Amino acid sequence: MAYLSFIDDQLIEKIIFSIIKKTKTSYNQNSQEIHKNVIDPFSIFFEIACFDMDVEQWKKQEKTRQVQKTLSNQIGMFHQNILGSLKGKDYTAYYVEIIPKTPQRYNIPFRPSDSRKGSKCSANEHIRQIDGYSFYHLATGIEDVLLQLFLTIPKVMRKLNPQEKNLNIEQLIHFFNKAYL
Repeated sequence: MAYLSFIDDQLIEKIIFSIIKKTKTSYNQNSQEIHKNVIDPFSIFFEIACFDMDVEQWKKQEKTRQVQKTLSNQIGMFHQNILGSLKGKDYTAYYVEIIPKTPQRYNIPFRPSDSRKGSKCSANEHIRQIDGYSFYHLATGIEDVLLQLFLTIPKVMRKLNPQEKNLNIEQLIHFFNKAYL
């Protein structure tokens, strides 16, 4: 049986495998060189003082933070690849907030700020601002598709790495519900 009705199993496996591979590569490279990116030396003082840690603990946390940033970028690519694989696009442009600030559904005209005028631009019905849950529903016609996708990820990860034991869906679903429901 297919993981999801709207995307080929091999494609979703390829997309997830790519995220895991790129993130693990970043993690391995980052373990050897923390100064790949410029680090704000002032923030180090405050992080050590505010989070009650020593320099070695800070280095470990900084490496994790850098890899987390890579992972966050890969998650953005994940959604682009999933949504980009769908058939039947329309001519409306969407500003999609995959993880909205609040778990409310919206599909409203997008009104970006106009820095020259110091106000919002006029609404245009063909440019929409939409939350991720609603956009996935709109793009696939399946109401709970984002939940289905979320629940599919650990299945694919376990298939790709049968030794994976840290994906307790009962614990992780809480975070999904806080973000979307």
